[in-house]
Amino acid sequence: MENVAKKMNLQFAHWMQDWPLEVGVASDIEKYIRHYETCRDDDEKFVLMEAIIQATEDQPNEIAFLKYWEQIRPMLIEDFSIHEYTVFYWLCTNSADETARWKISKKLRMFGN
Repeated sequence: MENVAKKMNLQFAHWMQDWPLEVGVASDIEKYIRHYETCRDDDEKFVLMEAIIQATEDQPNEIAFLKYWEQIRPMLIEDFSIHEYTVFYWLCTNSADETARWKISKKLRMFGN
């Protein structure tokens, strides 16, 4: 997290429990995706994807949401072994209530329930 924060000029403090979710800002998603595409470190990819998914979830409208989903979908497929935990977290399988899930949960169902 610290390496990604330094490289991308993002806020970081050790007390930030959910760091990628806290810094994953919808307006910066292009920056996160560009960095991910050049990244070779699996740990950095892991935290970046958490921020990317948060930023996708927080897009201001359905068109932007779908645009970024189409960009990150192949990344998740290619690097699924890195992102398996993240995908299942966002699937929100512990809730039977569909309204308690995130928008992206429906898209991530392609990875299984």
